[in-house]
Amino acid sequence: MKFGNGLEVVDSRIWSSYLERYLEDIHFVIIHHAATGWWVKPEDIRRYHSVELGWPDIGYHFLVYQDGTIYYVGGMETARAHTYNWNYEGVGVCLVGNFDDHWPDPRQLQSTRMLIANIQWSLGWFLPITGHSDMRENRSTHCPGLTFSEWRLQIDPRS
Repeated sequence: MKFGNGLEVVDSRIWSSYLERYLEDIHFVIIHHAATGWWVKPEDIRRYHSVELGWPDIGYHFLVYQDGTIYYVGGMETARAHTYNWNYEGVGVCLVGNFDDHWPDPRQLQSTRMLIANIQWSLGWFLPITGHSDMRENRSTHCPGLTFSEWRLQIDPRS
């Protein structure tokens, strides 16, 4: 699947009962880390979110892997379950891995940067980039990892 200005994305969306929203309601790109190993597959995350947590499907919109592969796992027109009290306003982008003690792979950072640029291009407006733990009610988590402040600018298309 081609996304935005030609970025290659693997479309692995399935129908789910997440509520729909207007794209005009999107105001943030919210960055997450999976807090797992880099080898965890989309179907593993889908199983964890739907079976273990009882959610309709994967809580994010996109997964970005160590090799730079991007999976489109949830339609942007749906309010997913990735950031408490901010799901209607945010696009959830999850970098697969655990970034508490190291940075994501450079390919993962580059793909995330390109993805964010394409999301903004397709919506037609700039979206601030924030970490999960930066959102008001979510400060008890350290997602997207303790190193996020060090690599945050690497994923911002404007920097």
